[in-house]
Amino acid sequence: MPGKKMYRWQKTYKTVLHESDRAKSLPLIECAIVELERRFAELGDEPATAVELKAIFKATSTLRERLSRLKQTNLR
Repeated sequence: MPGKKMYRWQKTYKTVLHESDRAKSLPLIECAIVELERRFAELGDEPATAVELKAIFKATSTLRERLSRLKQTNLR
């Protein structure tokens, strides 16, 4: 049985999830957000499946939450 399909943007997203160094997290989060925005821009030409759309929304939410926490921590 083949594994789950990996979308292009997921590699960077998964890297963000596993990064514990805050200094490295910010640029990775920004890169992942750019990749997700690029994928959104492609939706007209290359529609996403329902599964990918759900994954995109979850990833976007998670990245924004992490970015917010990272910024709050850096302000202290």
